[in-house]
Amino acid sequence: MKKHRRFLPILFVGFFLASCISNKRIVYVQDYSEAKPHNYLADTTFVSEPVDYKLQTGDILYVRSDHPVLSKSFGQIDQFYMDDTRIVQSLPILAGFTIDEEGKLDLPLVGMIDVGGMTMLEAESKIKEAASGVFSDPAIKVFMLNYFVTILGEVNRPGRYPVYNHRLNIFEAMGLAGDATDFASREEVKVVRSRDGKNHLYSVDLTDQNILASEKFYLKPNDILMVKPQKRKKYATRDVQNVFNAVAATVSVVTLYLLINDN
Repeated sequence: MKKHRRFLPILFVGFFLASCISNKRIVYVQDYSEAKPHNYLADTTFVSEPVDYKLQTGDILYVRSDHPVLSKSFGQIDQFYMDDTRIVQSLPILAGFTIDEEGKLDLPLVGMIDVGGMTMLEAESKIKEAASGVFSDPAIKVFMLNYFVTILGEVNRPGRYPVYNHRLNIFEAMGLAGDATDFASREEVKVVRSRDGKNHLYSVDLTDQNILASEKFYLKPNDILMVKPQKRKKYATRDVQNVFNAVAATVSVVTLYLLINDN
């Protein structure tokens, strides 16, 4: 019996080492093509042209102006309320103007403006041009109020987040949710995108640096990110009950085996 006891510490050490997660599984943008270590440092350039979102029917735009008459006519909400994302997120239609079925925006004192199919910057320029025909060179700023991303799964703060930057990349989105946990599978992050009455599902590998040059690097309004856990999460030390059960079962089996062999 004594000669077998020396194997028990080795068994316990092996079990806990097996429950650890390799850094290679949680480090972003690694260079797999050159078979370099995950902590290799190098200056590399990636070209990725962002495809700007094209405005469509149902989008809600917040139009802000420094001109007092325009500001009042737009029903411009105070900056204090604009900064309170809870209000804008829950009732965006009260703070903005909705693009109709013909792709047009109806602005008080300015009139109907066709912005369907335009980017945010193009729409901003078009609105400023139309407003300048009524008032002397007013400053115009446009925000999209129905731009959200939803991050679910193995992240620190899952939820639905409003976005006021018309170009959001996938790493910025992960940052909104407080990043993925150590138990997340970064190699296969699912993205659900609804467009033209269809739901598209694709996967991205955040540990591969080539994501920086991919067309999937930038997200679209109302994309959903789903981060699944690694398979070994159930053995991780964070889940004390699972670890205890696994250790107890292992010790029982080994002890029974040693007793049988000693007899």
